Amino acid sequence: MMSTKAIVWLLLAFLIQSKAESEWRCPNPDCHCTFEPTSTENTWWCYHKKPSGQSASPRVETLPILLENGSVHNEPSPNYQIGRSDPEEESLIPLKICFDKAENTLDIDCSHFSIANVSHLNSSVFNSLPQLNLVNSKPISVYLKLCPFPGGESFQSFLQILNVTNVESLTITNSAGNITLSPSYFDGIPYVKSISLESNSGLTELPADLFKETLDLKYLTLRGNKITQLDVNVFRHLKKLKTLDLGNNQISELDPRIFQNLTSLKDLNIDHNRLVNLTRALFTNVPNLVTLDISGIKMSVLESGVFDDLVKLKILHAHKTQFQTFPADLFSKTKELQEIKIFYHKGSLVKLPSALFSNLPNLKKVDIRQTSLEELPSDLFWNSTKLATLSLTGHRKLKTITSELFRDCKELTILDLSDNGFESLPENVFGFLEKLTELNLNGNRLEKITEHMFDGIIKLEKLYLKSNKLKVIGPTSFDFLRELIEIDLSHNMLTFDTDFSYSPLKSCVNLETMQLSHNWISKIYEDWRISFTRLQLLDLTWNNFTIIHDDLHSIVSRDMTMDLSNNQISVVELENLEFVAEQQEDYDQVPNKIILSENPIACNCSNYDLFLFFNKKMSHKVYNMIRIDTPKMILCKDSPYENRSLKSVNPETLRCPNEQCPLSCKCTFAPYYSRMTVNCSSANLTEMPQNLPVLYKNSRVSNIELILSNNSIRELTKNVSKEYARLVTDLDLSDNQVSNGEEFIRRLLKLEKLDLSGNQLGSLSEEFVNLTLASNISSLFLSGNPWQCDCGITELFTFILDRPDIVKDSNKIMCNGNPLNGMSTDYFCPTLNPYFIASITLGSLGVLFGLLVFLYYKFEREIKVWLFAHNWLLCWVSEEDIDHDKEYDAFVCYSEEDYRFVVKTLIPELDKTYKVCHHHRNFIGGSSIADQIYKSVHKSRRTVIVLTEHFVKSYWGMEEFRTAYAQAAKDKCPRIIVIIYKEVPPQESMADEMKSYLNTYTYIKWGEKNNNWFWRQLHYAMPHRSVKTLTNNMAVTKYNLGMNGIGYNNHDTTVLFSPDEKENQPGHYATQIMKKG
Repeated sequence: MMSTKAIVWLLLAFLIQSKAESEWRCPNPDCHCTFEPTSTENTWWCYHKKPSGQSASPRVETLPILLENGSVHNEPSPNYQIGRSDPEEESLIPLKICFDKAENTLDIDCSHFSIANVSHLNSSVFNSLPQLNLVNSKPISVYLKLCPFPGGESFQSFLQILNVTNVESLTITNSAGNITLSPSYFDGIPYVKSISLESNSGLTELPADLFKETLDLKYLTLRGNKITQLDVNVFRHLKKLKTLDLGNNQISELDPRIFQNLTSLKDLNIDHNRLVNLTRALFTNVPNLVTLDISGIKMSVLESGVFDDLVKLKILHAHKTQFQTFPADLFSKTKELQEIKIFYHKGSLVKLPSALFSNLPNLKKVDIRQTSLEELPSDLFWNSTKLATLSLTGHRKLKTITSELFRDCKELTILDLSDNGFESLPENVFGFLEKLTELNLNGNRLEKITEHMFDGIIKLEKLYLKSNKLKVIGPTSFDFLRELIEIDLSHNMLTFDTDFSYSPLKSCVNLETMQLSHNWISKIYEDWRISFTRLQLLDLTWNNFTIIHDDLHSIVSRDMTMDLSNNQISVVELENLEFVAEQQEDYDQVPNKIILSENPIACNCSNYDLFLFFNKKMSHKVYNMIRIDTPKMILCKDSPYENRSLKSVNPETLRCPNEQCPLSCKCTFAPYYSRMTVNCSSANLTEMPQNLPVLYKNSRVSNIELILSNNSIRELTKNVSKEYARLVTDLDLSDNQVSNGEEFIRRLLKLEKLDLSGNQLGSLSEEFVNLTLASNISSLFLSGNPWQCDCGITELFTFILDRPDIVKDSNKIMCNGNPLNGMSTDYFCPTLNPYFIASITLGSLGVLFGLLVFLYYKFEREIKVWLFAHNWLLCWVSEEDIDHDKEYDAFVCYSEEDYRFVVKTLIPELDKTYKVCHHHRNFIGGSSIADQIYKSVHKSRRTVIVLTEHFVKSYWGMEEFRTAYAQAAKDKCPRIIVIIYKEVPPQESMADEMKSYLNTYTYIKWGEKNNNWFWRQLHYAMPHRSVKTLTNNMAVTKYNLGMNGIGYNNHDTTVLFSPDEKENQPGHYATQIMKKG
């Protein structure tokens, strides 16, 4: 149910509406009015019949709706809609009347009438106004806009229609038609304080006694009418008038008595008239005048002493006059003068008299613009010591100023010398201006800033030098400007090229804004990055930048914008950005903004780090530090990214050509993977390139893909660089002449992918398979080889069935034209009949026995070697039989850092009993190191490894170990003796092979306090001269070993340890060599 409060409000609304219909009804039958109240104003719309042939715009009528809370809401009347009108409305013209309650203003807006409507209706339109109940209101202000002047003898009759009696301010603007005012027009409003009759084109004259009743009038504006002359008595009653504005009329002459009795007048505007007479007598009656505007008058000469009676004058404006000069004593009596503005005297004002603005103790502001002045007197401002703002702009014929011009301007804070014709300025010209904070020299023709031009202005905060012809700035020209906050050097020809990394602005450490656009600058100077901690804007647009070096990360300012748009930047280096960002504390900060729009940035490897940045592949700290924007899309011009957006380039796909490359090869670097691809395919090679590129610019390669397909390579060249073993991960040898692949796997330790397809492989050895499984190879290609389809292919068959994950092309490996992985062993290695096999076996055994007897006597030594290698019938074999052709007893391998121990201690002891080989004594200079290592191992019965931390870090030391290990495995014979000198090297520093070896076999450790035990162990591990001696020694040693805690087993390599170390040794093994002697 509706609340009682709502019912009360509805009844009240009904009563208000009923009253409105009776009280706001138009008295004229040709119109009707509506009322729209709000909380701040009341608005009436009165609609008048349109004269025939005229049309009116459609309107929206709103009616007041009273809400439950007591507020008023206006809703459109259902009878009227925007953009629609009924035939009745088409003949009506609206008049808007608005009363603002807060401001106490009454606005009557006739803007809906055309000029033709106003001319036709004239003042009769006001006969249709509704009466308003404003009798007891405060004094109001009345505004008539685009309305006809209310007719009749008095304006009071118009106010009576509105029931308005107390008017404080009256404004009538933009009234059309001829206007004739009676002398009593304003008689009914004696308390009016302000009258403004502006821009009324029909107002041409004023009656002599028009203002006789408005004795309280203080502000009178008659601007923008067509008044041609004024009666000498028109203002005589306005003794309280403070402001009189006669500007922009057509007055040609003012009677000297026109301002009689205006003793209170302070502001007088007579600007933009046709005045040709300004005399001292005209201003005699206004001694209290403070502001005078004589702009736009037609006089060319002012008489001497014209302002002598204006002793209180503070502001003088004289724009667009035709004065050629001024009297020297023009301001001699106006000692209160504070502001002078003289604008736009091109072609007229050519000279200022000496000391024109001098000796004015209160002068604070002088603004002289756009004249034909060619020089300024030195004493122009002398003794005007309070001058704070001075503008001397737009004097294109003014080439320079004297060094004494600002002698007494010690309080000057703002100096504008823009748009003059200055080609040079004297040294120390600003030296007197100790308090100057802003200096504008824009738009001159300065070519050079001398060393001492700005000396003395130590408090300068803003300096503008835009649009000059500057080419040179002295290195110390700005050294005194330490308080400078903003500088504009744009639109010049500056390069700042010096022998230093700092610019001439180096001392201006408080700079916040640097405008340097449209110059010839090509680099970001060090002081801009590391000295200017407050810099917020650095505008470098339209300069000559071609590359941004890797120093953006060193910008010390924060939340700074550096705009590099519209340069010729092709490369943006960010190589160290991520590293520097990672050193920063992880806290939130506003990143610096770099703008790169409209630059020909290259879409290639030179911008690799930039593409990492755009693809968010850098640390999050980078993006807290810097932001790079390209508000306008930059399209790539480089293949293969042509016409693609710069930000869409994926750094993972970048491939960079590398100039350092083997002959007949092409090298490309993938920076994202740190991978070098060396493509030597179809290059008619018979050997592999000896050296491979390991650097791209400053980046070190982490892996190499070597493509050698379609050549005539047969084997891995022995003297290739060590980069093969350390870096080659992918090797493509397809379509070559390789017949044995073991050496590639053995020597290329980092190999992950090997392509041997299309070569001359006939079978696959067990060693090849074992090396492959023990290596890092995950992709192997073997198709297209002439495989022998017999039992010899069994190893390959088993391999591809067991490890199809490694042999990627297993389904392409053929045996007699059929896929090998789809066959059974019976196809290429068939099983024979058991009886046939038995008969063949017996016959063969007989033949074999006879053959063995024959062979034993003929090849006794070779048989003993074989038996020794397989640990069979050792009583028949001596070690001397196996190694009788070995030149050395031992090959000692060590690091150069352990030279003293080896040469001074170890070798002399061994030389007493054995023939020892080591590289300082036996290697031949100039020969291949790898070949000599291989020969030394093969010519020696033992390889002694002096294992230290230096040894495991030595490339050639580890190569010696691997060669010895491979020989021992091949001979199936103990060959390696490991001596630990000092401490066991850390596990993480050793190669995988060495760690595996030490975890399997024991070693001998040098002990400084128990050297006898060390030498006994070492001699025991060295070669013995006969099996019998060895056996006898073994019997004794077994007992001693048991007593001393020395273990032994059947492994192949000799390692001994002391009793106090047996718990710490990884293997606790003795080797079979103890049994062999």
